[in-house]
Amino acid sequence: MAKTKFAFDKVIQNMERVKRELPVVLADMARKHINENFDKQSFDGKPWAPLKQSGKKTGKRNNSPMLVQSGRLKRAAVNSVKIVSWDRIVFSLDPGEAPYAAVHNQGLKAGRGTGFMMPRRQFIGDDEALKAEQRNTITGYINKIWE
Repeated sequence: MAKTKFAFDKVIQNMERVKRELPVVLADMARKHINENFDKQSFDGKPWAPLKQSGKKTGKRNNSPMLVQSGRLKRAAVNSVKIVSWDRIVFSLDPGEAPYAAVHNQGLKAGRGTGFMMPRRQFIGDDEALKAEQRNTITGYINKIWE
């Protein structure tokens, strides 16, 4: 049986590549997933609560999907990746860009005075489908370290 020399320097080199590439790939996957949530009008496979018609015709609403009347919220959410490193990936929506983001994502009280409870239409958060996809990607990258 022939002995093969273990190329530890190659493993270290591969690990350094993974540390550079993997966070960027994972953040991009999350960004795409957030965009898909808006397109599919759902989160983690669960459709958003439908719009209730008030009976008044204000003319303000067009035929755009829910939460995408101007596109401001969707752009802010899709571009919410602020830090991407091996140590952490940080998503943060600037309240100046979309001050109503938390109200929609968490289903909070909306409006002035007594206001009303906005139905939760989550678009960003702990998503099982995204986690499964990311786990598969991480496993693939880890397996390539040993090549």
